[in-house]
Amino acid sequence: MAVNIAVTTGILAFGFATALALTIPDVPVVPLLAIFVPLALLLPIALYPHSKTLWLAIDRGVMQRLDRNEPADEQVHHI
Repeated sequence: MAVNIAVTTGILAFGFATALALTIPDVPVVPLLAIFVPLALLLPIALYPHSKTLWLAIDRGVMQRLDRNEPADEQVHHI
């Protein structure tokens, strides 16, 4: 979830800053809201599978190295 929030926030902040910089004298508030509000709702949904996969990879990489006495996941045969 943290990866999803960070990526979504980064994309929206970069996009909003770019749109603001391009339209700085007369900022069109309503069109920008019409673009960025749906993006803020749809980006987390669209990015969820990728962020979940990335988070699980990070979690497994960290947890695998915490206890050196534990066998690797591939070597565990009892579950």
